[in-house]
This record gives sequence, structure tokens and C-alpha cells, in this order.
Amino acid sequence: MLPLTKRFFTIILSFLLFNSLNAQTNRVADHDHSDGACKDICYIQPDSIVKLNVYLPFATEKTAQHLGIRDGLVYYQGDVILGRYNEVATTGRGLGTNGAKWTNSTVRYYINGGFSTAQVNQIVSAANTVASKTDVCFERIYSPSGNYVNVVTGAGCSSYVGMTGGGQALTLASNCGLAATKHEFLHAAGMWHEQSRYDRNSHIVIYYNNITSGLEYNFNTQSNASNYGAYDVNSIMHYNSYAFSKNGQPTILKLNGGTIPYINYMSSGDVATINAMYSTCGGGGGGGNTCSAPSTAQNTTTNIAQTTARLNCSANYTYRQWRYRNSNTSSWTTLNYTTNISYVNVAGLAASSTYYWQSRVWCGNVWSGWSANESFTTSGGSSCSAPSSAQNSTSSITASSATLNCSANYVYRQFRYRSSSTSTWTTLSYTTNQSAQSVSGLSSSTTYYWQSRVWCGNVWSGWSANESFSTTGGGGGGGGGACSAASGLYSYGITSYSCVLDWNNTTNATIYYVYYWNGSSWTYFASSGSSNINVNSLQPSSTYYFLVGAYCGSTFGGYSNYVTVTTASGFTGTTTQTQMAATGIDMELPHESFDIASFDVTDAGIYFEVPDVIPGQGIELDIDAELAVRLAPNPVSSAQAFTINVQAESKDVRLMVTDINGNQLFVNQYELEPGTNNIELMPIGGTGVYFITIQTKDQVITRKLMVLD
Repeated sequence: MLPLTKRFFTIILSFLLFNSLNAQTNRVADHDHSDGACKDICYIQPDSIVKLNVYLPFATEKTAQHLGIRDGLVYYQGDVILGRYNEVATTGRGLGTNGAKWTNSTVRYYINGGFSTAQVNQIVSAANTVASKTDVCFERIYSPSGNYVNVVTGAGCSSYVGMTGGGQALTLASNCGLAATKHEFLHAAGMWHEQSRYDRNSHIVIYYNNITSGLEYNFNTQSNASNYGAYDVNSIMHYNSYAFSKNGQPTILKLNGGTIPYINYMSSGDVATINAMYSTCGGGGGGGNTCSAPSTAQNTTTNIAQTTARLNCSANYTYRQWRYRNSNTSSWTTLNYTTNISYVNVAGLAASSTYYWQSRVWCGNVWSGWSANESFTTSGGSSCSAPSSAQNSTSSITASSATLNCSANYVYRQFRYRSSSTSTWTTLSYTTNQSAQSVSGLSSSTTYYWQSRVWCGNVWSGWSANESFSTTGGGGGGGGGACSAASGLYSYGITSYSCVLDWNNTTNATIYYVYYWNGSSWTYFASSGSSNINVNSLQPSSTYYFLVGAYCGSTFGGYSNYVTVTTASGFTGTTTQTQMAATGIDMELPHESFDIASFDVTDAGIYFEVPDVIPGQGIELDIDAELAVRLAPNPVSSAQAFTINVQAESKDVRLMVTDINGNQLFVNQYELEPGTNNIELMPIGGTGVYFITIQTKDQVITRKLMVLD
């Protein structure tokens, strides 16, 4: 709990006003907004202004106030909903139960139709940002029930203050940005405007002659409210210097004449205020659920090498999280939580070093405490032997494909192969915890040589001795001849609800069938006449598996590798989404010729579209001023190291490098200082297009890196 050093929040008494916009399909009518750029609170432009005797929040008596009226609703201070006009005008307050804080410190919210995918993602991101920084949880619900925030499209950005009971509206116009959405969610949680503090005149000056005529009431103070900590001009709940200006001149200035900028992030005072108002979600006050930390028996460490290890937690929960530290430091590295995955691989460890780690689980509305310390020690020596002939084998040989197997007990394995008629090797991307890799597009009746190697923690072993196999003559089984198997399947453009599947063109193929794993068998999904397909209607924070089969007329050529697609997080609080288990995924293929199919599971990265790079220059994109990433140089030579320049508000940053096929080449977690940081990476070593992904708790940015000879 942060100390009470800032802010001012609502303790809503029995006079709390509340709305009746609680139907799932309710929408506030759309209107043009006077602030097209929406660089403020995107306030509601009233149709009319009336004077009513009302109970304002914090007041025990009615007072005469000028209020805005829009679409039958009464607005105060630009974006605060007091209730429906007929209710407020008759009783001086909105109807409904009286309340204040959200039950179990959890704000439940429902997103109505009418929003684009990008807008929905922005709403979820805003809720997740507030939840990640405070003790309050935000739970997205998919069917309205109980007490909840009803997020609807509207004439501007507005919200009730605190929990009012039942469904309560939070309106967002199309031009409400991420910062404005966070502002309204904080209203819904119970926070009031900072400049409404009754001590504000000791910190700012209001210039009423510059305020739009009739809107002066938006600058009223709240004499019966509680102040917490020092006045904070950096609060996201503070008007900026030009709010409601009629002439482009400041309406608010600091006492020293300085301006107050547009704030798009939560200040430390904002966080302290919410944490003062609420206990940690799920515990205390609301009778939260008991949530026990995983036991020692449920935590194990496996696959320990010089620089890597696997942390396992068998506690039966959907969401698990781990953190670890070197025994020489007290600073923990916290990893991203997993969804229906009971382990996490840790890389970049120091050889011959002891590490401590802990795990915790999400119990539906709260995280458990961290478990007791577990420990392991990485190995030391430098010996790294190539796999032996006994550890290498070839299987599933057809006219156009084969599976290369290596049973050497290492996390990372790599294969290369060549035709007996050439001396040039084709090197495949390394695999992670997979002992086999499929090769497709081979020539029939041809002899091939192949080799394998392993990563020993800090160095690759040498290549193994040659293994060999010969493809069949074609014309039989499930493929071969003039019809090859589909190959090179990968995914990109992954959002919370969609992705794109792409694969190599197969010679003579006339149609491709796409299948997905339904948890027990491969099921037909769609067909495509080209080598890509858009996949829609996915669920957030869910894992899917896809593969593609190639057909040349009625002749079946064979299956591609399958890919794992994990959609972007829409998780806030509890969820009922079902993940598809990978158990048995290599079995029961939809086509009868099982022997031609083999698999290489590839972890899917989260990609955003990025512009093509200009040779010799880096690229940079600033999203909400919270995360900026730049690569230099770009393009880079295959033997050249490069620097990732990261400007982040969050200190916990995850970095991932993937190739064009979605294969994960590198992943690590960093603790950065606020501001600009440089992360130096060693040469990638192969030419082509790679993706550098930087992820914080709130954002994901992907950069395209070109590697040239």
C-alpha cells in the first residue's frame, strides 16, 4: 500500500447519484464533438444549460447549480454524469442504491457493440493499465449482471463517480484516446477532478474570463470532499491549462504562471489515492476468496543447464506466474504470467550460480501470495558434445518430406540437410524443447544427408556425423509425386481477436485446407486457394493450434508444420475462456495418410504492423508516450551487433527476437530505469527479416529488423 501522499478521492455518501443506463443495448446518441483532437477529457458538449437545486457529490444539502443537459442526462464538470434529467430535477439526485467503493475492490465492466476492434483493445488496455498500477482489479464481463460499468459509445467521454449499483454508463466517443479512457475509468472507480479540491487556490489560478460562456460551473470546488496528500498538477484527473477555453487563452495556470500540460499517464499520487480508497482486490472488506500460494511439492526445477532452467508449478490454476533472482542479489525478475501452461523457461543465467525462485497463481479475483523459495544451481563446465548417431534418427519419410529426430537431452536443437548431389547445406531454425523437425519440399527418389547440433547453455556443439535417408518414388500413400506437402506455416498480425496464417506456395497445389485443434482432434476450419488466410472471431488470451494440408486436385500432398497462436491479452480478473490443450495433438489427423505429417511447434509472437525500414536508418514509434523503441543500425550486417533503444515508463520489459516464420530466437526479461535505456544484442548470424518485440505490462511494440550480408 502506498502512503497517502496525494490526491483527492470520492467517499460517496447516501446522496450518490446514479444512472439507469443499465440495459445491454443502450447507447447515448452520437454527436460531433467540439474538441476534434480530444487532447483533454473529451467533455460532453451540452445541448442546454439549466439551473437546478441538486445534491452534489459530498454535499449534505441541496445547492443551486448550473448543469449541462445532453440526451436527457445531467452532466457536471464536463464529464461527470449525475443522472437522468427527470430524476435529478424531481428529487435532486439520481435514483438507485447508494454506494461508494466497488465490491471486493473489483470494477466489473461490459463493452457494448459499436466499437471497432482497435477501440475495444484501447478500452481493455486502459482498464489493464489502472489495474496493473493499483490495488484495484478490473474484470471484463461478457454478459451484463450485478453491478458493472456499461461502456457505450456516446457524445464524448463521461462517467459516473464510484459504484452506483446495477449498470452505470461510461460513454466514449470515437476520438476518446487511451488517456481519456483511463481518466473515465478512474472516475468510475471513485476519483474526482483534482482541480475541484477546495485548497486549489493555493496552487493554481482560474481565469474565468477565458472560459466558454455558460461552462464556468465546470470549475466549481467541492468544499465537503476529502483531500489526500499534496495538490498534484501532474494528476491525470487534472484539467489542463486550456480546458474549456473560448479564445485559445489559458483557463488554468500555476501560481508561478506555468502551464499545466495534457497528462496521459497516472501519477504516483493517482496510484496512492486509489490504493488509499481500496484494499488489494479480492481481500478484506468484501469477503474475498482465500487464495493459497503454491506449495513446495507443487514447485520443481528441471532442464537445468549452464545458462537455462525450467521452472514448473503443478498447482491447478489457469494463470501462473514466476519470479527468480541470483543468490547474490535481492532484486527479483518477474516473468509474464502463463495461460494453461505449467512451466516457464528461463534463459540468460550465469553458469555455476545459485538461483532462488517463487511462483504464484490467480484465484479468479486475486493473486495468491508468492510461494516459499525454491533453489537450483546452474552447471559449470564448457564441454559440449555433438549428438551421437544413436541419438539421431529419421522417420515419416515420403516422396517429398521427412522428419529429423534428435534425442539429445537439451532445450535447443538445430538441424541442417542437403541433397547428395550438392555440398550446400540448408540450415533450419532451432527448436525449443522439441526433439523433431519436419522437412518438406524434397525431391522424390533422392538421397539426403543431415546433421544435428545442440546448445549447451553458452555455446553450440559441433555438428553431428552425417545421417542419410532416401525419399520414396512418389505416386502412393498420402502424397508425393507432383504434389508436395504444405510447408512453412507461420502466423503474424496477432491481436486479441484475429491473426493471419501464411505458408509457402506448394507446387501444383489447387487448394489448401486449414484445420484447427479442438482439444481432441483436428477439425476443418476453412479452405483457401492462395497460401494465406485471415482468421477472425478468436478470443483474447486464448491459445489455438492450426495446420494446413495441400491438395493437387484430388491428390493429397501432405500437411505443414502446425503453429501455436496465442492471442493478445484481454484478461482482467476472472475469465471463462477455454484454452485448447495440446495433448494428443500429433494424433488423429483429418486425412488418412498419417505417415506424411510431422510437426514443429513454434511459439507465436505478438506482431503489430510496422513500416518498412529505410536503409541505414532506424525506425521509431511512440505509443501514448509510455513506450518507444528504436533499432540502430537498421539494416544490420549478419556479423554486426546492434542496439535496441527503449524508452519506457515501466521498468519490467520483456524482449523477444523471432524470425519470419515465427521461430523464437531469443527471449529475456529486463529491469530498466525510467527513461531511455540501451540494450545491446549480439549478431543474429543469418540474413533475412527478423522481428524485435518489446513488451511491458501495458503495451507491445514490434520492430522489423533487416539483416544483410
